[in-house]
Amino acid sequence: MTTPKQNLANVERLFVSYLERLIGEIKKANLYFKAWKSINSYTREYHTELNQAPTFWGSARDAYLETALICLCRIVEENSDVLSIWKFLNFADANQGIFTTEAFSRRMISKVGYEEQIKSYRPITHKIIEEDKKRIKNLEPTIANLKTWRVKVLAHIDKQFLNQEIDIVTAYPIKIEKIEKLIVTIMEVLNKYSAAYNSSRWLIDMPFESGLQTVLDSIRFELKETRKQRGLGNPKEIDF
Repeated sequence: MTTPKQNLANVERLFVSYLERLIGEIKKANLYFKAWKSINSYTREYHTELNQAPTFWGSARDAYLETALICLCRIVEENSDVLSIWKFLNFADANQGIFTTEAFSRRMISKVGYEEQIKSYRPITHKIIEEDKKRIKNLEPTIANLKTWRVKVLAHIDKQFLNQEIDIVTAYPIKIEKIEKLIVTIMEVLNKYSAAYNSSRWLIDMPFESGLQTVLDSIRFELKETRKQRGLGNPKEIDF
């Protein structure tokens, strides 16, 4: 027979598992979306350097965008059988007991700053959860376009869509600022529940631009030195 204490421990285990998986997905979506943006932003300044391996950089750019969109599609999926932000919020709503002051106090009692954390603690309530759902629902136009991309292009090759020669980029635009807002909103929501559980917050931003620029600067230097040593002219460039 399962005791209430054992049941609570199991609920907490599931909560942490759901949270960590969704955090991983949104961090991956953010990283790959930033990578795609970075490559695009350097196409003019480092055109020659990128054209030393146009197939690689072009394929990498496309793969980054596709992976970012797929991750976001998984997060906002509304199928009740899969883990998504909706399943996570429904789970939190059905198990509000893990967010009581008493439950938080039990988890944090041995932590530094315990007293101050308890004083400022605000339990997660049904009202808060509904507000968070509404916050994400307000981004529905972006989410709807994402779902269309997944069904028609990313997960499947839709024959009817293809035969009608629909330009998905024009018909169902994925705007950079809208995707960024969706990523930030989901991360803020997840961090709210992470903080309510054990006062922890996750960082989403990971450096990418500086690393990419370092690689391109290295290619520029090597290219310049090779030309100088071999007396070569400028390389032939192609668009990728």
